[in-house]
Formats: sequence, structure tokens, C-alpha cells
Amino acid sequence: MAKKKETEGYKVTSEFRDRNNFNKIHAVGDDVSHLEDTILDSLLSRGLIEAPKDETKAKVASEKEAAKVQAELEAKADEDKKAKEVATTNPE
Repeated sequence: MAKKKETEGYKVTSEFRDRNNFNKIHAVGDDVSHLEDTILDSLLSRGLIEAPKDETKAKVASEKEAAKVQAELEAKADEDKKAKEVATTNPE
């Protein structure tokens, strides 16, 4: 079985203790990819770990796509609103 590259996985950026075993200390550079997703999300939000490089790129791409879709929806809603305003002010 092939080993993972060193750059893969969630890496500790600031030392912290394990919530289930307080005697366990996760040191800077440790891979904590084995932890539950909810714990990883919490650690990421507090800046204690960094996400794998590939996942970070994917997340940025998905956020950009979501922003693009949101902008398109808002533009469509504005067009619909203007069309309704014109229709109500100029009844035929």
C-alpha cells in the first residue's frame, strides 16, 4: 500500500489537547486527518489546523461558484422586480 504524501491531510498549526483524552497533546505538524469531520471543522475555524492543499483549492473554487450563482439569482430578481414595477405603473 502506498503512503500518503507529507503534504496531504489536516496538519496541526497550533498545539492543542485532544478533547476525548486530555492527556493527548497534538503537536505542531501532526496529521489529525483521522479525527471526526465535526472536530476538524471546529479546529479549522479556530485556526488550530490547516486543511489539505487540494481541499483548500476545492473549497475556494466552490465558494467562487456559489458567489457567481448568487449574483446571477440577485440580478434575475432585480429584473423581475423592475418588470413588475413597469407593468403596474403602465397598465394597458
